[in-house]
Amino acid sequence: MLYNPQKGMELLDEGVKWVKRDGLMDVLRSYRRVLVDSIPLEPIKDNRQFSAYQKHVFELLEERYLLGLGIGVENGYVLAVELARLYQEQASGGALDRLELKGKEEDEQSLHTSSNHYLQRALQYLDLAEILYTGDPNHPIWDIYEVRARILMAQRRYGDALKLLSSLPQSRRNEPSIATMLNLAIRITGEKIETDESDSSSFSELLSSLFQNDGELLFRIASQNPQVARVLRNVVQRL
Repeated sequence: MLYNPQKGMELLDEGVKWVKRDGLMDVLRSYRRVLVDSIPLEPIKDNRQFSAYQKHVFELLEERYLLGLGIGVENGYVLAVELARLYQEQASGGALDRLELKGKEEDEQSLHTSSNHYLQRALQYLDLAEILYTGDPNHPIWDIYEVRARILMAQRRYGDALKLLSSLPQSRRNEPSIATMLNLAIRITGEKIETDESDSSSFSELLSSLFQNDGELLFRIASQNPQVARVLRNVVQRL
């Protein structure tokens, strides 16, 4: 907050030594705020130094997250998922280097190949996240599967991605980006998704969410949609 990330790093490094085990996750996840989401730790003179600095910051963040994973910090799978996302973000590095070298002659296949190292590393961290997953309700298992599905789609492994996407709860499958990936994977593979049981369960989930807290969600929907409110009034009058 005071634009002094160097001091922030010192405080976090000191905090790791003193904070109780059940609070370490909060400390470790704060490293990203200092290293990635804040101003640089040191002055940047040119683009080359900027690139080197970003690589250094990435390595520092991975090192701190691995520290938590190494000691078995509570809910460590969250750190593993974050590392997978970081590696996916870094996947552009190798691809852009190839593009700069070959320019317009670069073909699409080699572009994917140059990014594959980072994506494979991301998948390895997701494997670790799945191993460490303990069922915390604050971190649903589909967080892991959504990240994995996006990476598989980037690798054009549409069949594997489809299996993951079709396993997600209906509420997540309705999210626009997930729905787009799901539709693309279906069209490319030609496979169909079994919907009989899932549709029934998703309908039950929808009804349950509408009627929770004495119908609070249903009330909000009706308040914001006059047509829904009119239908509900007609139903109540008929009852």
